[in-house]
Amino acid sequence: MMGCKSKIAITDDGYISNQIELDLVDTMSPSRITDGFSKFNIELLCHLDREANIGVYSFDAEIISLDQMLLFFDGEVGVEGVQKTDGCKPKKLQ
Repeated sequence: MMGCKSKIAITDDGYISNQIELDLVDTMSPSRITDGFSKFNIELLCHLDREANIGVYSFDAEIISLDQMLLFFDGEVGVEGVQKTDGCKPKKLQ
């Protein structure tokens, strides 16, 4: 019997330690992230906004930390923004 692939660990500030939210250039395919950075075992978990091309991605926190991942994607070609996430929950209206 196989166990859960990865456990969800929550940071002290309430974010998931092995997930990030990426805002990609509108025409960029999410597969360019998952294929191009497969060394981090990146997977698209969900789209928060398909029109704006914003998704939640998981990664292997044993390979790279959350802070390192944020720095890695900050300024990466095709990435308009990267931030910590609390997962695939719908955003609350303000």
